Amino acid sequence: MSRKIWLSPQAAATWDSLPPRLREKARAALELLTAGPVHGVPLVGPLSPFYLYALEPDLDVIYRPGEWLEILALRWQGTSLGHGAGEDKVVGLVLAAGPAEYQGLPLPLAPLHGQPLITGVTRTLQAAGVNEIIVVLGYAAETVKAKADLSGTEVVVNPHYRNGLATSLRCGLRLAQDASAVLVALADRPFIAPSSVERLLLRYRESRPPVVLPLYQQQAGHPVVFDSSLLPALQKVRRGGREVVRRYRHQVAAVPVDDEGVVREIQGVSPCHPR
Repeated sequence: MSRKIWLSPQAAATWDSLPPRLREKARAALELLTAGPVHGVPLVGPLSPFYLYALEPDLDVIYRPGEWLEILALRWQGTSLGHGAGEDKVVGLVLAAGPAEYQGLPLPLAPLHGQPLITGVTRTLQAAGVNEIIVVLGYAAETVKAKADLSGTEVVVNPHYRNGLATSLRCGLRLAQDASAVLVALADRPFIAPSSVERLLLRYRESRPPVVLPLYQQQAGHPVVFDSSLLPALQKVRRGGREVVRRYRHQVAAVPVDDEGVVREIQGVSPCHPR
């Protein structure tokens, strides 16, 4: 029995902009997804996972199966929310440099949904439409680069990772100087749904508040969007971005989400001390 289809506002806008050939291809794909089994690559989600189904090199469908077929995004030639024509450039910054392990593996390589944790985090941002992503590695960086799929991202290694999160933040920000905003994500928060990231991007584009963050049951979470006007302040923090959030707390745009993943940390992580 075929399921009904729900299109997000972004997916609906992209559908309207598709040329006839690609629209017919997308229509056939949606008919296939409503009637048959799951297709595509799994992405990290809070309950049932999202999937990325590539129709052509320049056309992807990001969806979640269920009683309804939820189409989160149609990505076509850079029309996604991260940085489309005429839009602000939001750069994703994934901090994954800390000296930590999970069951004997560097934390970014912890297995999650059949893939390394760091791969899942970057795919979540890509599924939400963040086209430019900077991944900051440190501890066991060469091992992580060799074993994790970080395609579509720019990887930088922080040689001072043992001196704290702020050094990784500064390391990544050096590559994001032309951004309108940066979306800062943490490797130990891998359960965030793409739809939550999409809502943060939409809220930022409404009025470009200095800070946008998700709120789950009145608890502030990650990732956090910082407008470019705050980049100088971020480069001076001693511990992390929360210092800037507190400083500008009266200008924070909090976005309520029904997604525990924005506050949920991966458990079983152990710190690695220098020998």
